[in-house]
Amino acid sequence: MLEQLVYISRVSPAVTRMDVQRILWVSQIRNRRLDVTGMLALIDSHFVQVLEGRSEALTELMQRIGQDPRHEQLRVLVHEPIDRRRFASWSMGLVDRHQWTREAEQLCQTGRVEGQSMDELIGRLFAEEP
Repeated sequence: MLEQLVYISRVSPAVTRMDVQRILWVSQIRNRRLDVTGMLALIDSHFVQVLEGRSEALTELMQRIGQDPRHEQLRVLVHEPIDRRRFASWSMGLVDRHQWTREAEQLCQTGRVEGQSMDELIGRLFAEEP
């Protein structure tokens, strides 16, 4: 059974643009091995990530992410079964959405953005795949 997991975290202040590229490269390799697809958004001082795959693989990834010092205040926003992958062609893609700072703060504080379902938010956030 496939699942989708969406989380937000604050980016540690020590993280550089090169660190974000390393996260992307390592994720692409690891995710192919685990048959995980997804997208990562960098929003100023936040990461929002969508992961899709088997439950065991997502659990393994979230344990790693939870222990990664580049992530602070990790909050799972969605963890649910899905019928099909939204990002089937991406082992991991990256988008930079600096204009989403207000939405990222709302997600971090409340776990949602007022007036939008999580599905709508994900659709908007990742509308322009890399």
